[in-house]
Amino acid sequence: MQQAFPSDDPLIRVEHMALAKNRSINSVRHDWAKGYIPPPDQLIEPLNIAQWRISTIRRHDPALADRCLALVRALESMPKAA
Repeated sequence: MQQAFPSDDPLIRVEHMALAKNRSINSVRHDWAKGYIPPPDQLIEPLNIAQWRISTIRRHDPALADRCLALVRALESMPKAA
């Protein structure tokens, strides 16, 4: 079960960050492993799902946080598949 955070500080999945950076998921994971981006706030094992709070991303790169937040808000506004 996903941990709940305030809606103004949502969790951003590695897939969303990769899209916002216009890079592959593996590239984002490499940046994380090398310390170029902060460690995730939540790591779900054994699925290896990394998630960052928007506040964590904003401290590291405000422009990236804005792009990630825009993506998440757009996805939230889409109708759910049946």
